[in-house]
Amino acid sequence: MIVVLLTVYLSKKYKRFSIPLFVVPASLLGMAFLFFGPMLNAAFLNQFGSTASAVITSSRQTSSRLNEQYIWAYEVLVQTAQGEDVISGFDTMSASIWPLRNQILIPPEGERFIVKHIASFPKNLVILSDESEYGRRRLLREEIGPIDQARQRYKASPSNAEFKEQYIELLRQFITRHEGGQDLLTIQSFKKELKQLEQ
Repeated sequence: MIVVLLTVYLSKKYKRFSIPLFVVPASLLGMAFLFFGPMLNAAFLNQFGSTASAVITSSRQTSSRLNEQYIWAYEVLVQTAQGEDVISGFDTMSASIWPLRNQILIPPEGERFIVKHIASFPKNLVILSDESEYGRRRLLREEIGPIDQARQRYKASPSNAEFKEQYIELLRQFITRHEGGQDLLTIQSFKKELKQLEQ
């Protein structure tokens, strides 16, 4: 940005110092792409990409840091819809993940997950976190969080009718949303808790 401003200043001060017109917009777009590139890539691949599966085959910690955390580099084996195996890679900073969140949700090493890519260039991929098993587990944990909080409030003060009602309501909502889902043990456990609370 400083280079762009300095160039514009010099071109106005010294008439002989001129710059091509495309330099300023190109510089600004380049800087914007540093920040928004992974997000634009994720949106593009999610919209137009082909679905495939992938697995992280190796990961290593780099010497670089982001927010006091080490950046990790990953090697990924992508199995395209055509059955082709493609080795790709990304790091914590360059990972494209959909849906966009203020979190970097990298799948665990060795676990298969869903990706999208352009058929002509399968090394460029976006991780579909909510469609992958690790993402669904994370979403389920997030949904269970308020239930755990309500349970702890109720245990701390079992005579408080408001705490009991909140706990019961959260259990009912969860059971209704996930009845017949994959996590049968959690549903059965919550049904048992609900039955005890309603007695």
